Order: sequence, then structure tokens, then C-alpha cells
Amino acid sequence: MISSPARNRTKIVATVGPACDSVEMLTKLIEHGVNVFRINTAHGDRLTHARAVANIREASVRTGRGAGILVDLAGPKIRLGALFENP
Repeated sequence: MISSPARNRTKIVATVGPACDSVEMLTKLIEHGVNVFRINTAHGDRLTHARAVANIREASVRTGRGAGILVDLAGPKIRLGALFENP
């Protein structure tokens, strides 16, 4: 791999989902260059997110490489529906 100042500043971000949330898969992703893992809190629940964080940390320990965790918080949503005439 080519090492240059630009390469060192470049980060590869991967979103964690059902297809890649195991320690084994996360380990492979780190080995192939992923620097930061994104957890989308708009999907899943607290237990799922906590498990993803624990698995990322374990994969980081296994590879001996640091991996960042980016938590993407669910933002406000526009909800449309029928309005009552007399609230």
C-alpha cells in the first residue's frame, strides 16, 4: 500500500448493519482498511446498538488497530396525516 500524507488523512467509513455486525466480519473490514464504523440509530434498538459497539471494540482489539465509532442520531421527521377539523 502506498503511504502518503493524503492517504493518512483519508478515512474509510462503513455502516454497521445486519450483514456485517459480527466480530468476524468487523475484523475483516478493519483488516481491509475500514477506519470508522457508523451506527445508524434510526434503525434498531439500544441492545442492537450496544452489541454493535461491543463487537467493534472486540474486532479492534483482535486486529490491534483502532477503529472509530460514529453514532448517527435519528433527526426530526416530518409526519403527515389527516388533520382534525376541531382539535
